[in-house]
Parts: sequence; structure tokens; C-alpha cells
Amino acid sequence: MIEAIYPEARGWGAVFSSISKIVDEILVSFKKDGVTARAMDSAHLAMVDLVMPSQAFDSYAVAEDVSLGIKLDDLNNVLRRATKSDKLGISYEPKDNTLTLKFIGQIKREFTINLIELGQNTPPMPNLPVEVSAIVNPTALKEGIKDVGAVSDYAIFEGDQDMLYIRSRGNRGTVSLEFTKDSGYLLDYSLKSSNKKARASYGIKYLEFITAVDESVTVGVSFSANAPLKLEYQIPSDVKLTFLLAPRADEE
Repeated sequence: MIEAIYPEARGWGAVFSSISKIVDEILVSFKKDGVTARAMDSAHLAMVDLVMPSQAFDSYAVAEDVSLGIKLDDLNNVLRRATKSDKLGISYEPKDNTLTLKFIGQIKREFTINLIELGQNTPPMPNLPVEVSAIVNPTALKEGIKDVGAVSDYAIFEGDQDMLYIRSRGNRGTVSLEFTKDSGYLLDYSLKSSNKKARASYGIKYLEFITAVDESVTVGVSFSANAPLKLEYQIPSDVKLTFLLAPRADEE
């Protein structure tokens, strides 16, 4: 049995809307210490990982750890009906194999969605090399990726001693963005590369999907040459949403 109340139904919806840009269905684990989920897209280019601790909820009770297969279109179609003031009640009874979602506001509304069977083959989170590590304003990162998408289908992330760059060159032109601490958009930064510079290239289509996390306060950006990009979004109440994106061949 699961009985939980999340303080903002729209906030829960924003998290799973972001996840749905990468995967169509996901196994969500409700454990006594909180909610977790992890999945990889069908092309094996991107991975998503969610950690939502029990203290993020107004109330949270799980009698026994359980993993539920959820079709994200079904979940998001319901969550889009939430109003700004709604809390979200979540409950599950094994005998029905459905997830009950209650919007708790001026009008109490209740929905159920059918669950699906998904295997327990959750991919492990890899231990990645890190040459560049930064904390960035998430809105600035999202808009920067849109700038790159205006001229190219890939983005080059490059770090030097005290600055993070995002650059590209395409058939339509070139673009170069600088993130500095003086601008207020680069909140923390470190370079561990012995070469005093590190760079890697990533496909813009996936970047546009995974940078659209509107609920986040900050985003951690880390990468190394020819290694996956890690974007770690910090969301209020210690909720953490992480995306990994495989590198592509550098085009410059």
C-alpha cells in the first residue's frame, strides 16, 4: 500500500513531463525512504534518474517497497489537469493494479490510471570521468541551448581555466556562448583537466529536451572529453533529476 501527499501537483507533473521527453514508460519505485526511477531511451543515447526523498512529501507512507510500471502519457494527461493550488494525493492498492491520483484543492478530484508490466532491468548509473564541473543557472542553460539550435544540430561544451563555453558551427552559421561567474549565471566552476582545457560534443535534439526542466533551482553540468554529459537538476525539497547524454563526434 502507498499513501502519500505531494505539496504541489504541478511540480510533480513538471518532473514527469521532463522525463517523458526521453522515455515513454518508466518503472517508478516507491520505497520507505522515497521515490526513485531510472530509465534509458530506446536509442541508448540518454538516461534519466530521479530521486525524490520522503521528506519532499507532506505525508508519505509505504507499507512495502514496490515498483510500478507507468505509461508516461497516461500519467501526464492526468497531471496536466492540476491547478496551481492543488496538492497531489498518491495511493496504490495491489489488488487493483492501478495508481490513484487525487488533486486536493478547492474541489477534490480523483483519477486512476492503469499500470503496465515492465521488467526490473534498470540500468546502473555509470561512474563517469569528470574534467569540467559547474553549477549553472538552468534558465540560462536552456536559452543557450536554444541559441545553438538556431544554427546547428550539435553543441560543443568546452571548459578552460575559469569559463564554460557552449559553441557550434553549422550550415546556417556559428554561435558562441560564455558562462562566467561575473555574469551571475555560472554559480560554481572547476576544471580538473591536466590539459587546461576540455571539450565534448552532444546532439542538440536531446539537449533541447533535457534542458527543459522548469522547476529546477540550479543545474550541475559535468563532462570530459569524449564522455557523456551529466546534467543534475536540483529541484525544491531536495528532489534531484539527472540526465546523462552520450557524446557525438566533434564536428570542428
